Amino acid sequence: MLSTNKQSIDMASKTLSTLKQAIFIFTAFFSFLSQSKAKNAKITFDDWAQHCITNLPEHNRGMPFHRHHGKLIPNHNAITHRGIAEKTFENILDAFAQKFSEQKDFTDKNSWQKKDHANHTIKNFQTPDKAFEKFFDLGVSERTISEYAYPFAQKIIVPAGSNICFMGDLHGSVHSLVRNLSRLVTLKYLDNNWNSIKPNFYMVFTGDYGDRGRYSAEVWYTLIQLKLANWDNVFLLRGNHETKAISSRFGYYTEINKKFRSNKTLVRKATNIFRLLPMALYVGSGNKKNIDFIQCCHGGIHPKTRIKYFLRSDTKFLKITDNGDGFLWSDFHYGENPKDVSWGNRGVYTAGTFSIGAAKRFLELNELKAFFRGHQHDSYGLKMFCHTNKYLESEPEHWKKIVSINDQKNSQGFLINNYTPVFTFSSASEGVSLPYDCFAILTTAQTYDRWRLNVFEYKL
Repeated sequence: MLSTNKQSIDMASKTLSTLKQAIFIFTAFFSFLSQSKAKNAKITFDDWAQHCITNLPEHNRGMPFHRHHGKLIPNHNAITHRGIAEKTFENILDAFAQKFSEQKDFTDKNSWQKKDHANHTIKNFQTPDKAFEKFFDLGVSERTISEYAYPFAQKIIVPAGSNICFMGDLHGSVHSLVRNLSRLVTLKYLDNNWNSIKPNFYMVFTGDYGDRGRYSAEVWYTLIQLKLANWDNVFLLRGNHETKAISSRFGYYTEINKKFRSNKTLVRKATNIFRLLPMALYVGSGNKKNIDFIQCCHGGIHPKTRIKYFLRSDTKFLKITDNGDGFLWSDFHYGENPKDVSWGNRGVYTAGTFSIGAAKRFLELNELKAFFRGHQHDSYGLKMFCHTNKYLESEPEHWKKIVSINDQKNSQGFLINNYTPVFTFSSASEGVSLPYDCFAILTTAQTYDRWRLNVFEYKL
């Protein structure tokens, strides 16, 4: 009898707790929406940041998983708060796709390289035309547009002296993201209306926006607001978690279903948006006689890539005629042997692990200077490799172990040409329990030996 009463009390307590939580979420969110509507304007960045920080509990570790039929499955009960309304989220996804479809460069045949990433001539090359309307319709199943939806890379050339902000893996860590953006507002790179206010300021996000953490939808909302306000200056790259196979296993799909379960079309749109993201961005800067390029991506080396022909051309987009696994999945480890490469399967994907020697050889063959990337997100905000294996670690180390004290003290940043050309960024404080918020600003110059990287890393 006592046991039965105790169970009844526990059940009632849990029900009351759930009810209180629901009331809290509804009250906070209704207040947020009412405030936005009263202003009769797009929500300002500060209002959005304050809403996230005030009403969404920050967690110090990723979403819990449990085993089901021998597989790890995200625990949907861990998703208890929603920071964005269903219609608002759907509208922002549609706005992104609509804006993308209006970009004449993307649908202009002269903007596309007629050869693929391996420099092979593309047979029956189809230029983006009216058929691409399906590509931009996020509500259309990817099966019906398979002939049009292919991976691609993009190239931009920026003036010497440009500032390029890099942020790595976020994994649903919306608090880390809005804190970093708030710092950029304080540094006067951005204003409160999401706009870049410094000339020649660019932002590159290297992928893995969702999964693991609890606020993937809120991260996407934040990034798309930023992209829409600065379309030609903000770039959202595709990570290995921006694939349906991975996002369905590590939390994003679970989160979207839990938060917006009444809207199956919205769930489809939230994953179809992945196909609108470039797998790699090649950023060039320099002088009239010479332009130096870096490769920005999530992973790293993609086999058989011969990118130098794309860099030499006047085109802006490059078709990747296979699945592009290397751009999303590749890892790097210490080692000077250029033939030191190992391969492994991760589900349906093939991943390569390349030595620093192999990385340098790839850069040389493709007329590139460095990799700016994410993916290896453990432990630190910025990770680098030492010229020699001083620390006997195969993985990249904390940048402060690598960069000299004098260079760390330089307010303009350190010269990247003096260090191993692989720079790995992360800012996933919630998604993978990373103890840092981090971003870095790269300043280009007329010659590559004067390019500098200024690191902004904040211990939590």
